[in-house]
Amino acid sequence: MTKIKKVWVILTIVCTINSNAGFCATENSFSLRPQMLFSDPFKKSTEQREALIRTIKKDVLELGYAEEVADIVANFFLSMQYENGNYVLLTLKSLIDEYKNQPTGGEFSELEVDLIIDLVNPILQLIKPEDDNTKNWDLSEIIKNRKATCIGYTQLFYILASAIGFEVLPAEAQLKTEDPKEIWHYFSFIKLSDGRYLIADLVNRRLSKPFLFNERFQKKEDYWIPKKTGPATQDYNSYYWIRTGDKRSLSAAVYYQRGHLPGDRNMRSRFFMLQEAYRLDPLSIAVNSNLGDYYMASQDTKKAIQHFTYAIELMPESCSEIFLAELFLKRGVSYMLMGIAKEAQEDIKIAEKLDPRNIGKAERLFSRLEQAGFRQLRRSL
Repeated sequence: MTKIKKVWVILTIVCTINSNAGFCATENSFSLRPQMLFSDPFKKSTEQREALIRTIKKDVLELGYAEEVADIVANFFLSMQYENGNYVLLTLKSLIDEYKNQPTGGEFSELEVDLIIDLVNPILQLIKPEDDNTKNWDLSEIIKNRKATCIGYTQLFYILASAIGFEVLPAEAQLKTEDPKEIWHYFSFIKLSDGRYLIADLVNRRLSKPFLFNERFQKKEDYWIPKKTGPATQDYNSYYWIRTGDKRSLSAAVYYQRGHLPGDRNMRSRFFMLQEAYRLDPLSIAVNSNLGDYYMASQDTKKAIQHFTYAIELMPESCSEIFLAELFLKRGVSYMLMGIAKEAQEDIKIAEKLDPRNIGKAERLFSRLEQAGFRQLRRSL
């Protein structure tokens, strides 16, 4: 047995003695894993710890957060300990670094799965799922309230897993749901050293078994579509499509949340957030859709049509017809406001065909906007 295997066996034994909290991945669920403790985050100052602080802070800052938030995130998660007193991130980082320096062939990928589980455990123990997508997606709110939405968990996992040495691909997906407000979902792909992947969907407490991407998904332009046959149908047939990204697209998702959700920010501030999201990720359907909403509310119908059109053209063949219908409806109303009758009628007809609930909706929305001078829509954004 190599030195690294001995270390891992000892760690595993210590961590599983107290198994009254935490989670361990099976196919789609978690069983109990080690309890986490808190301690003074500055107690153990090492060169590796300082390096982890720099890495975590750098990622938090590049996601669009302030220095203060970066400090809070780094110190909060570096304070996590196993039952035996070992710091979670330092322990996992040390194991990964040591194992990467050994000629182990395919053995490392099996250990990687265990290490991912032991990273997921403390995150899920400390941060509970948030059902309301308008709350607890911001990192400072997550730590304050100990709750996170899917985009919140995706940020945390990207930051922490990347810091200890994993290659993480944040992903957005369009869910199969009748509720347009629940369409968008975020999670993470982790690439193993042998070329296989895992899916970490923490808000749903799911960690997949390793798989080869092309066996589970088929590529259609910029999107991955779950295959209709094979293992994908067991776990991921709830997605119309998945789009993998990077730190830049994840940052765009953060700015999108800031500009999309109602709150204390005024329209100009929210518009800036959406513009920044678009600069970072112009291929985002959600960002283009919400920019269309903003321009419509600001009476700039020409730009509204432009962004609704971008969103429609970006939608893959496999998509939410409810959301697609909403895009056609809004573009149709924008054409109506510009007095372009033919295009308006065509779009509204498509919207009503895709979703019969839209029948008569365009005329009511147009009348309300025209009478209220766009104020009604502005209040609804």
